[in-house]
Amino acid sequence: MSIFSWIFGTQSKNNSLDVNKSVEVARLSDFERKLKDLLHTDSYIARRDYKSLCNDYSDIYNQFLTLKQSKTLDYYCSQNRISLQRVEHFLSTYFDISKNESAEIITLHNKDFLERHLI
Repeated sequence: MSIFSWIFGTQSKNNSLDVNKSVEVARLSDFERKLKDLLHTDSYIARRDYKSLCNDYSDIYNQFLTLKQSKTLDYYCSQNRISLQRVEHFLSTYFDISKNESAEIITLHNKDFLERHLI
């Protein structure tokens, strides 16, 4: 914040609060970007390739899951201007890649990869 903004009050004094509210949303976007990048690679994806996603984003998964179980996820989404469907998609995708031996999204990618390269 510049000195003029501080003197004349042209910048919100609650910027640090706004940034803190959207940390989870920023991490969600980061997860989505990394998964998209992984799925757009032209290679077979092994479990070790996406296991780090599970480890790196387990904290926001647990936060969103707790919000969903306490029935406050809808409120959280409206307060942070994020769609409920986006968060629920993250929850199901994360669960799929972390708990299942053959995650559906990865299986579809690998099947497509093998069909393109073996035929």
